Amino acid sequence: MWNIISNAPYLLVLAGMIGRYRARQERLKIHNEIKQLITDDCQRIRDLILEQQRQSEAAAAACVALDNIFNPRSMRTTTGQANEQGWTPRFLRRFGVAM
Repeated sequence: MWNIISNAPYLLVLAGMIGRYRARQERLKIHNEIKQLITDDCQRIRDLILEQQRQSEAAAAACVALDNIFNPRSMRTTTGQANEQGWTPRFLRRFGVAM
């Protein structure tokens, strides 16, 4: 019995060290979970930005293509006249329609 009482301060120190170790492990676990959540959110945001960028590039390419097809300079035929619908031979040839 005396042995336990005489070692009580050491046991208290050991219990304190174990408690601090467990608390540190718990904080580290929470920190890692938060870090993983932030990483996942950042990846999702990055994916959304890339998807928006791809869609914007596709929309811009479509606008350029339509502008190339329908701009006033391309609406003229070789004689300078567009047909009654406003289509040029170049546009019609592009889509395989004979004039």
